[in-house]
Amino acid sequence: MVTFRLHRKGVIFIIIGSILAAVLLFACGYLVAMRRRPPAPVLPVTASVLPAPSTTAPAASAPAPKGDLLAVRVGVFDTEEEAKTMVQQLAVRKLEAAIVPMTTTDDVKLYTVEVGQYDTRAAAAAAASSLAQEYGLHTAVVPAGR
Repeated sequence: MVTFRLHRKGVIFIIIGSILAAVLLFACGYLVAMRRRPPAPVLPVTASVLPAPSTTAPAASAPAPKGDLLAVRVGVFDTEEEAKTMVQQLAVRKLEAAIVPMTTTDDVKLYTVEVGQYDTRAAAAAAASSLAQEYGLHTAVVPAGR
């Protein structure tokens, strides 16, 4: 009859080794995931989605303050290259888009992509709603940063 016995030190080494292996696997997975970024989304946006910028205000819509234009923000990126990719995708669809750099309160620089210039909030909201419904984009009406 064969008896298998582990010494107390052996059991401790096995437990510590298992914990170290788990930590190393987690760290490697985290580092690999941080290096892999998902590709920029391909947006099938067409020119017919956005209404033309309005020069006259509808009766129910208050115009933006004089000299202030509104735009539809369609993306916020942490690198300028990603923002340029989205602008190129929108340009293929005959949409004029602009990259507007923005610095947060923590001094983090972000790059926003804005489409269109609108005189009224109603026109900008209609364009934002159309983009959101048609293509699933997360949009926001913001002051034009151009």
